Amino acid sequence: VVCGDKASGYHYNALTCEGCKGFFRRSITKNAVYKCKNGGNCEMDMYMRRKCQECRLRKCKQMGMLAECLLTEIQCKSKRLRKNVKQPPDQTTNEDNEGADLKQVTSTTKIYREKVELTPEQQNLLHYIMDSYSKQRIPQEVSKKLLQEEFSAEENFLILTEMATSHVQVLVEFTKKLPGFQTLDHE
Repeated sequence: VVCGDKASGYHYNALTCEGCKGFFRRSITKNAVYKCKNGGNCEMDMYMRRKCQECRLRKCKQMGMLAECLLTEIQCKSKRLRKNVKQPPDQTTNEDNEGADLKQVTSTTKIYREKVELTPEQQNLLHYIMDSYSKQRIPQEVSKKLLQEEFSAEENFLILTEMATSHVQVLVEFTKKLPGFQTLDHE
């Protein structure tokens, strides 16, 4: 934790509070340059975080916060557009969804912009996982319909039970087919 305040989660690769998350994001996006009045030796706590921005930013970086984890302006606009654009369900294809999913994953995980070469075995595993995901995903129109309809408490419980059972069965079958799963110790 950067300042001693209660951490709300991992933000930009470090466990921080909401205040330090926002401070780090603003500092990086604005290319802010701060100057410490005490020669860069401030002890960072909830009081000092407001008094010395240079030491706060340094502590953020020392705790592991990475500028590379921030979305670029283009990625932010793209994310906003995806949220705002509402396509009719019949125009969305699995390939479109798969492409959007892949873009989402690469935009948030490509920290050092390194090209990763996958072995043929890794590529096959990745295709298997993506294919299994797209086959088992509940179609958007079905999930919307379930959310919009009114059900009694008993019907809600029945639907939840059926969905949970189905998901567990799919998860078990998927896991059994993963390479190396059958060779694990069964204890």
